[in-house]
Amino acid sequence: MAVMYVSPNKLQPKYRDLAGIYVLMTKSGYAKAIVIGFNWSKVFKDCNLSSSDFKDFSSYKWWWARLRADVLMLKHKPAKSGKSSEIRVQ
Repeated sequence: MAVMYVSPNKLQPKYRDLAGIYVLMTKSGYAKAIVIGFNWSKVFKDCNLSSSDFKDFSSYKWWWARLRADVLMLKHKPAKSGKSSEIRVQ
């Protein structure tokens, strides 16, 4: 297995909101992976935030933005909220 960085500009649009890749491997060598996507635009809109709020370390705003987004996401079920998605399972 290898892991490498790929610029978001080189990815197809459906893969640009990538949140993580999770792999489950058994002792027998069988592996199953899931790629999770995350719709940041929807979260920013629902929380009344912008991406720059997550990087504003001059005040408490970076912390507040993360807390606000986390609380909002906890209230929604993934399939119905439109914020997260299952891009591919293999």
